[in-house]
Amino acid sequence: MSRTKLEYAPTSPLGWRPVFWVVAAGMMLLTMFMGLRWGIDQVNVPRTDLFAGTLRPERERAVVHLPAEVPLLSVLVEPGEEVRKGQTVALLDQAAIESRLLQIDRQIKSNAIFRECLLAPSGFAFDPGVDQGFDSETQLLIREGIDTCQSTLERYETRVNRMDDVRDLLRKRLSLLEKNLTLVLQQEDAAEPQAHQALEIALQKNRLHERLAQLDAEQLDARETYDEDRRTQQTSAAELVAQLRHQRAVLTRFKEAPRLTAPQKGTVARVRPLLAGNAYSESEDLIELHDERQSSFEAEFVVTLQQAHAMSEGMRVSLNLLGYREDGPILRGTVAAMQTDPDGKQVLAQVALDAESLERLADPAGGIALKGRSTASAISVSLADQSLAEALQNAVFQTVPTPLYQDFPARFRQLFMDHAL
Repeated sequence: MSRTKLEYAPTSPLGWRPVFWVVAAGMMLLTMFMGLRWGIDQVNVPRTDLFAGTLRPERERAVVHLPAEVPLLSVLVEPGEEVRKGQTVALLDQAAIESRLLQIDRQIKSNAIFRECLLAPSGFAFDPGVDQGFDSETQLLIREGIDTCQSTLERYETRVNRMDDVRDLLRKRLSLLEKNLTLVLQQEDAAEPQAHQALEIALQKNRLHERLAQLDAEQLDARETYDEDRRTQQTSAAELVAQLRHQRAVLTRFKEAPRLTAPQKGTVARVRPLLAGNAYSESEDLIELHDERQSSFEAEFVVTLQQAHAMSEGMRVSLNLLGYREDGPILRGTVAAMQTDPDGKQVLAQVALDAESLERLADPAGGIALKGRSTASAISVSLADQSLAEALQNAVFQTVPTPLYQDFPARFRQLFMDHAL
């Protein structure tokens, strides 16, 4: 019997074909993932958050102060006028200053004597020697002060005298009750009526003693009130004398040189109106100067802690000045510094403006020039456009609680985003 020879047959490719398709699918997915990653990085997404902030000149403004109670004669400059350092910009009313100095001297003397009267053991016996060396107006002021001092003492003594009169009447009433009680006890009538009368007299005596104790308390309160009034008047008189002496020193200085000068070179930005011969009750800024060389401005805005995580120093921002229309000027800059407030609830971001934006702010022809620290503009700040990858990253971490996010090391956060995107 012959055997059939087996012929060689090639192995079927079904053994390696699944591996090929798995590798091919992996390569396609990797290619799609890399393309998607590249596309996400290339797509920019505008930021919709707006932050409130302020914009102001960086350096202090220069002003010409008019001290309190110093009368003005005239202002010699107008807004827009150039002035040099030390130039006279306003004249003071020298005649009014001399008159005011004379009045201050009278007030100082009268208030000093008024305080001495309050410190005297008895205001009625106080004799300041009004007729010695004082003019008629000064004598009148001194007499008014003494009258006020004596009226305070007179009100107290009148009240005390009235209470003393009432006390004398009550004591006389007590003496009569004592006599009546003695007579009642000496009666030989029935014991029951005698006991009722004695009890009634004892009750009346008790009420009189209570009234006497109340009068003693009222008299003590009157004395404390009088002493407190005297101390208050003494303090007020001493404070007024100190203020008058300070004002006298200021006026004496301007009496010798009745003018105001510019503290530095610059342009008059504002003149506060004041009629000739008048003065301010408190020190005020009369003239404001603007240094033309000033071209630095500072801008800042506030963000929450979670919003601050999506920001970093060097990030580009745009600033819109509020109060303008939609086509108003747009300023640009970068985040220069970020500082958390002491409460730890928000972050203050400081902006360094671009050179072009600084020139626009400093140019009066542009209509947005800011002059003086008191002149600040409210702004809204928007961050520069971000890529789609950054938008997804910020969306992820803004949903994570802030303490938990802060605990993530930076390398882990980056590693997570690299694998997630």
